Amino acid sequence: MLLKETHGAISVKDMDKSLAFYRDLLGMKVRRDSGPGPRPPDPFMDKLFGLSGVSLHRVVQLETGDAYVLELIQWHAPTPRPFPTEMRPCDLGFRSQCFYDTDSDSLYQRLKTAGVRFISEPVDAGRWKSVFVLDPDGNWIEIRPAPKP
Repeated sequence: MLLKETHGAISVKDMDKSLAFYRDLLGMKVRRDSGPGPRPPDPFMDKLFGLSGVSLHRVVQLETGDAYVLELIQWHAPTPRPFPTEMRPCDLGFRSQCFYDTDSDSLYQRLKTAGVRFISEPVDAGRWKSVFVLDPDGNWIEIRPAPKP
């Protein structure tokens, strides 16, 4: 059986800053926006996430240009713990997302001009160039040119 990834989710501290990054800088399109909350506690979400008293402040689904959807989730309760600032790619639990762009060189310049934090300059691997940037919450995002058909 082949599984296909349909969406990913990132918990965010400040939805406006995250939208400025993912929507405005990376060019993702808003598919659905729950609008600001907070929402009342939801027993279904408690069961789904294995938590108690789940209340979401806002959920925004972003389209990436194909069937993949990225959900940005701003929690009201329980209170989120901060993202580990010293997490390295070799640490257990490390995660990153990779997005293709049709003009990654222009995107790189746009991100640089906007003051986005980079892990490194773009690295040429021979078949492609790749660069890691940090979103407003410190999540690692890889940008690569779209593969040629």
